[in-house]
Amino acid sequence: MPFRPRLAHKDPVTGKILPVFKSPIQVIEGFKEYATWVENNPLSRPEQNRQPAKRRIKGEDFDDPDTIVNVLVPRPMSIWSFAIFIGVTRECLYTYAKDQGYEDYHETLNFIFDMIKNQQYEQAAIGNYKENIVARAIGLSDKTEAVVTNKFEITYEDINNED
Repeated sequence: MPFRPRLAHKDPVTGKILPVFKSPIQVIEGFKEYATWVENNPLSRPEQNRQPAKRRIKGEDFDDPDTIVNVLVPRPMSIWSFAIFIGVTRECLYTYAKDQGYEDYHETLNFIFDMIKNQQYEQAAIGNYKENIVARAIGLSDKTEAVVTNKFEITYEDINNED
């Protein structure tokens, strides 16, 4: 994965931290490069020889049903890998997506986040990714919170009078 560090730095005159990106267009261009890289770099996972030949890596033995073959699957997009790809932290992306002073980036980054979640969801829906992991990653999992508020008081006399 390409790594392009874009470290924030201060303006020597004003002392203000300068933006990491020059414009939302620069972020969109970075996402286009990232999406192309993801598409051109699928992952492979070992499976028993049951998949259609067109998905298998060339050079595998297709005759033996007990043969384990490497099956190509689309690489999942994630906010983490996108941040690494463009050389920033996740927190930097979230700052640009939500904080004041970066309003020009809000819509662009939220659209990119939605594109990433959509790719994860669609790939999980057709069985390429683990559904429970994707559901948690994109916020679809059910969360149950139980609060117990029982109180009981035990005094020293209660303990001594149990005889």
